[in-house]
Amino acid sequence: MIKTYVTLSDKERETLKNCINKQFKKYRADPIEQASWVWERVALFIDDKIYLLRNELEVIEFFDFGLEDVSKLHFENVEESEVHSGLVGVQQVDTNINDRIKRIYLINEKQTRFQDDVPVSEMYFTKGVVFETELRQYSFMKEDWDFEVHIELDRGMNVIDKLLSNYEKEDREEIDTGCLYITERTVEEIK
Repeated sequence: MIKTYVTLSDKERETLKNCINKQFKKYRADPIEQASWVWERVALFIDDKIYLLRNELEVIEFFDFGLEDVSKLHFENVEESEVHSGLVGVQQVDTNINDRIKRIYLINEKQTRFQDDVPVSEMYFTKGVVFETELRQYSFMKEDWDFEVHIELDRGMNVIDKLLSNYEKEDREEIDTGCLYITERTVEEIK
C-alpha cells in the first residue's frame, strides 16, 4: 500500500512544543473582511519570538494519480522581516491575545483510497493547529479542499469540539473509477 505524509515535520512539531506555557501575544494576518479565512500566511507572536504558519502548495504524489500541487502546512521561527501577506499590496493586521498557551493540538486527517474493497493508498495530512490558552482556543485550519492555500481562523471556548462536530467522516465513491475514499479526522495533543 502506498502511504503519503503531508504533515508537519518532526522539527516543526518540536518548535510547536516549545510554545507551550509561553505568552501568546498576538497573531498577524490578512484582514478578514467577508470570510473567516486568510491567504496562505499567519504570523504568531509568542513570548519574544515570531512564528510563521504557512499553507503552501507543494508538488506531491497524490494517491497513485501522479504528481499534484497539494497544500501543506509549515510552522517555523522567522524574523519580523519575513512576516507579510501572501498577496501583493495587502497590509496585514494584528489581533491581540495576551494569554498563556496551556496546550497545543494538531488536527490530523487520514484519507484512504480503496479499489475493489481493498485499501490501495493512504494520505495523512496535518489539517490545522489549535492553541488553547487560559481563556479560549484559537484554531488555524487548512481548507478542506487539499488544493487551496487558505487558512481558516476561529476562536472560542470549544473550537475543537466545533471542528469535529462540523466535520463528518466522509465516504465518497467515484463512479468512473470504482474507487471508494474514506476520510477520518483526529485530534492529537502536542506533548
